[in-house]
Amino acid sequence: MISRQHNAFLKPWNERLLRLLQARAALWIADSRVVAQLTAERLRVPLGRPETWPIYAADPAMPQARPWEAGEMLRLGSLGRLHPAKGYDVLIAALARLKADGFRPPVPFEIAIAGDGAQGPRLTALASAAGVGELRLAGYMSDNRTFLEGRHLYLQPSRREGFCIAADEALTTGLPVVATNVGELAFPVRPRVNG
Repeated sequence: MISRQHNAFLKPWNERLLRLLQARAALWIADSRVVAQLTAERLRVPLGRPETWPIYAADPAMPQARPWEAGEMLRLGSLGRLHPAKGYDVLIAALARLKADGFRPPVPFEIAIAGDGAQGPRLTALASAAGVGELRLAGYMSDNRTFLEGRHLYLQPSRREGFCIAADEALTTGLPVVATNVGELAFPVRPRVNG
């Protein structure tokens, strides 16, 4: 039996089942160092037993995003299912707070979230109630490359992540990425200080 972990969150019943069956697995596979560590801690799989098998390799043929130029709309984006783990409600709350504090962006901007899921109507209602008209739920995208190529900045406001393929795809297109410090995101997305 092979057990594969690809998420930083497990439902309680799933965690109990995996813990019960952990000794029967001949091989444990984790999609990142973070998930391997969580597997060791939560499921009592001895550290070193989960093999790390990354699920993303940068494609040198990935189209490159064009930098923002003065006079055009700043296009921000995110890829992900519309689920509480992705933190899109936190993004909406942050935008609402900026508006309430009187922040006025120096250039017009839009934020497109490409993905679908059960949280869509809730996120739409939150954005509407907060007066955040710059946010658009773009729906499922079958072509992440074209979506990313049309952005100037990538956002990943996740509450939890294992390995976040979308953020790595954004980095591969040359996009600056703003992300929460969760899961494996801390490794590819590093602070950059100018000066």
